[in-house]
Amino acid sequence: MRNQKPSIIRLTIVLFTALVGASIITTSTNAVETDDQLTSDPTEAPLAVGANTGTNLLTNRLKVLSSTSSLAEVANEDVINPAKTETILVIQPDNVQSKAPKVVPPKGTRNVISVVLQNQSSNSLLQDNKRPNIVLFQVDNLGLGELGCYGGGMTRGANTSRIDQFSREGMQLWHYFTEAQCTPSRSALMTGRHAIRSGTASVPMDWGPSGLVAWEKTMADVLSPAGYATACFGKWHIGAETGRWPTDHGFDEWYGPPRSYDECLWPSDPAYDPKVVPPVYMLEGRKNESVQELHDQQLTIPLKRDVDQEYKRRAFDFMRRNVNESKPFFLYFNHGLMHLPTIPREEFKGKSGHGDNADCLMELDHDFGEILDFIDGQGIRNNTIVVFVGDNGPEDMPLWRGTSGIFEGSYFTASEGGLRTPCLIRWPGNVPAGSSSNEMVHQVDMFPTLLGWAGCMVPQDRAIDGIDQGSFFLGQQNKSNREGCLVWVGDKLYAVKWRNFKVTFIDQKYFYSDALPVGNPHIIDLTTDPKEREPVDAQYLHTWVMMPIAKLEKDFKESVRREPLIPAGSPVDFVPIRNLGS
Repeated sequence: MRNQKPSIIRLTIVLFTALVGASIITTSTNAVETDDQLTSDPTEAPLAVGANTGTNLLTNRLKVLSSTSSLAEVANEDVINPAKTETILVIQPDNVQSKAPKVVPPKGTRNVISVVLQNQSSNSLLQDNKRPNIVLFQVDNLGLGELGCYGGGMTRGANTSRIDQFSREGMQLWHYFTEAQCTPSRSALMTGRHAIRSGTASVPMDWGPSGLVAWEKTMADVLSPAGYATACFGKWHIGAETGRWPTDHGFDEWYGPPRSYDECLWPSDPAYDPKVVPPVYMLEGRKNESVQELHDQQLTIPLKRDVDQEYKRRAFDFMRRNVNESKPFFLYFNHGLMHLPTIPREEFKGKSGHGDNADCLMELDHDFGEILDFIDGQGIRNNTIVVFVGDNGPEDMPLWRGTSGIFEGSYFTASEGGLRTPCLIRWPGNVPAGSSSNEMVHQVDMFPTLLGWAGCMVPQDRAIDGIDQGSFFLGQQNKSNREGCLVWVGDKLYAVKWRNFKVTFIDQKYFYSDALPVGNPHIIDLTTDPKEREPVDAQYLHTWVMMPIAKLEKDFKESVRREPLIPAGSPVDFVPIRNLGS
């Protein structure tokens, strides 16, 4: 096949340039044949037929070269199947110098194609041969109208100056939206898959089997074997039994409540009977160890009020340890606010002069600022990606109700106010400061994007709904890579979004509102009717929008035929059977 080498090289350049938008130089090649073998190396990924990589015609593995490996080492590794030829495409940043590999025949046949990334995308994978740290700071029940940078802040009686300043240091998204409830939202963020696929489409109302099955892969499941230290602090809420805890899904350590914070109200409820439902305690766990109940930390209102202090203490310790060891880390920090009850710590009580909710917004702002200050103090600002997001729309319980700003609605609905939440992204030198966009981004997109920036590939053996938004976030294009998305509440399809339109099938604005199937689909232009007041535009009707809406529905149904949904309540060892022939 040596006579085919020049054409193969040219094809590789064309395909890979289309993939990353980078200038590439071929540094070494051997004859190319393809194979279907997979690998468990976390810096590598199998390239299945149909994978959206632009390289699967030539290779069956893609490897990101780090500072701890060389082309020669890649060539000399044991081949997975010595009886066959395997071909690897190695992504090599322009600041990594490696000699051309030599193939050792006794270990099997390996062909290596190396490409050098020569623009900003190379730094997006590895900066100075270092994988970036990732801090994913998630806020509970944060409406789009709460923070100053989204039109709230002082209009809500609270100064959120630290978060507002952070919004100017990177990218601010105005059309970042989530699944409708805490459990499906956190499931989608962690797996890059709509929660309806994972059997996690609703918050469980009992303590029966629920949550992610062991087969699911979270961000931490991918990052940990790639050399990342991983920690989750705060609410997990996507599994509360052995096999489903964060430490069963790639996290080295975890501390948080078993489920959610409404349970802190139980001890003060005069009707509560601990003989019927036992008390709830905070938990902590480490990978490969049993999760432990901390019997001196019962989940009460005072504990919930102060618990973010403990989350921060553990987060600072985790980051410090790994900075000292020069180890990249992934910190998944789940703040307890603005989930009910929004009761401020003593040092913030009355600080705003506008009540507990405003005091809590100032507390949230302070806590996030302390995380940023710690990162700066450790000297890791430039190599740390910080993402600030909400998990869904605002709290709707009367004593603690939040606001969705220009939109209307609350969590547990498909209203725009229940789906949109703040999203701010900072990565100095990579994500352009001062950028903002109303382009559509779904929370599942964070999965492939953050993994890609860490030099890892998404799993190829399952349906992934997330779309890599790296080039969009890095300012290399003005448009998002996403045009539309289906919206479920529980296991029912409530709406479909496409560009600036939403087609609604079931109408519900607030948590306790009735969910009413509509007689005919509502076709809403969200730019002219952000509060979704009218069922249709009186002048244009926009009925043509039903064509792309129907295609989104059809595509999802076809994906379910290939990989059936995991039923809610499935045992932890459940594995979906894929039908690759359909």
